[in-house]
Amino acid sequence: MRAPEVFLMDEPLSNLDAKLRVSTRQDIIELHKQLGTVTIYVTHDQAEAMAMADKILIMRDGVVQQYGKPEELYDNPRNLFVARFIGSPSMNILKGTLSNKGIFNSGGVNYDLSEFVKKEVLPTDKREIVLGFRPEKVTQVKKSGDNDTAPENSAQKEGFFVFSASKNLTEYMGGHTLVYLKTKDGVNIVTQTPKRIPNDDSHKKLDLYIRNSNIYLFDAKSGLTLQNG
Repeated sequence: MRAPEVFLMDEPLSNLDAKLRVSTRQDIIELHKQLGTVTIYVTHDQAEAMAMADKILIMRDGVVQQYGKPEELYDNPRNLFVARFIGSPSMNILKGTLSNKGIFNSGGVNYDLSEFVKKEVLPTDKREIVLGFRPEKVTQVKKSGDNDTAPENSAQKEGFFVFSASKNLTEYMGGHTLVYLKTKDGVNIVTQTPKRIPNDDSHKKLDLYIRNSNIYLFDAKSGLTLQNG
């Protein structure tokens, strides 16, 4: 009887329909528990990787980007590629510049992150960065004012990053609702909420609140993380 030291599975579920994929995925997990054999499972489906893996190795163009437990990659991505690959819907990103005073400028609007950004991240002048946050980490949504300044700067001082976007549409998914928005300069944003929200009030301007601890900063050129939460 053969007793292999390692099993290699190269996208074994890619040709199955969605329902069969889920049930077969569970069968593979159970089989792995019974045999206890190291299994290398290759997939382009991040949900499959998150659901099945004890540890995940993410590669890009043949180069290892990060290796670790699913929750480690999700909570502490090493770079922007990993951050956007893990999680569905994908992480939202805002491009902009960071000043030596901790002011983040995106789309012509200034946001005061001085109470949040670590000193070693601050540039001598300005640096191009990417600010990211996950859709489910938007803690509150309020009707916005009509000015073009950063909304509720006092809230930013109290541990929240707050910015405005216009609602486009919603998708009711049963257990949650996806809300699609667009910023003034055309950046697409998606938030996830357990509430059921009707697909109306299109183009309504809203203020989105994200706790600073749920914000990620990346260098725009290298994509490497600057500060996680």
